[in-house]
Amino acid sequence: MQKKTEVKATGFHTIDSDTHYIVTTNVGFRIHKINGNTLVKNCEKIQGGLSLCQPYLNSQIFFVVGTGEHGDWPKTRLYIWNDQLGEKVAQLDFFKKVIDLIVRKNWLLIVCEDKVIPINVTVDIKLQHSTTNIQTTINKRGLVDLFVD
Repeated sequence: MQKKTEVKATGFHTIDSDTHYIVTTNVGFRIHKINGNTLVKNCEKIQGGLSLCQPYLNSQIFFVVGTGEHGDWPKTRLYIWNDQLGEKVAQLDFFKKVIDLIVRKNWLLIVCEDKVIPINVTVDIKLQHSTTNIQTTINKRGLVDLFVD
């Protein structure tokens, strides 16, 4: 009989204007409603787990970054995860680890230790690279926010 992995939280973010929260775990992610703490989605298919996860609008697409505990899921790689298919469908690699992700409308903000990369998902993903790269001072906590009008 196969031993079941104990699920441990690796991160936490509120999403959807603070109506839901997402917990990244050592095996994937979970989305809960804040009011009533109801489990909405549970994905436990990711070897080594996730350090970051942000949903794209109200779709089955998620932007995810691994914990680095498994070679296929390093902290320096952003994956686009299709939850309906249960697999990664695209990836972006960085020289330094990704320390935060913020999604606002059609914008994805990728935060690394010394730069911020804003990506307009509807435009830049088709180009397969970001047209903007904003250098910052060292920012180990990834303190940043994005306001989209």
